[in-house]
Amino acid sequence: MNLHRAGTKVGGTFRANSELLKSSDVIQKFLSTMVTRLEMNDLTTVSFDVADELKKRGQKIEADEGGITAITVLSTSHIAIHTWPEENAATYDVHSCRDFSPELVRLIIEEVFETTDIENYDLSFSLEKLQVSAYSAAWFLFSDVRNNRY
Repeated sequence: MNLHRAGTKVGGTFRANSELLKSSDVIQKFLSTMVTRLEMNDLTTVSFDVADELKKRGQKIEADEGGITAITVLSTSHIAIHTWPEENAATYDVHSCRDFSPELVRLIIEEVFETTDIENYDLSFSLEKLQVSAYSAAWFLFSDVRNNRY
């Protein structure tokens, strides 16, 4: 069976100045810098100031709703970020079937958000396990079908 290779997945959290975390311009700079420096191709970017969007829709804003949520869809997957300016915190996820440097992701966050308080995790191993699991599941299903268990 020919399975598509998993690529790289990086995610984590960081702390930064609340003014940077609530700036749509800074979030856009983060996403575009990631695309450029990781040498990816972006298809589109969607970004929401969560509280503003809920107000526009006439919806109640809960205590855990706020900040900016943005995602850039790549030709090879995505880059996502959500900020909590009131807590000086953010979370991010960069995923591609193309290999890239997890350390470069950390450096870009450092530069754009002017912080070194970053927890950056290379989660690529989880994708490798997913590949093996998919292969194993397919093999067992094939074995069951072959043995007339279905």
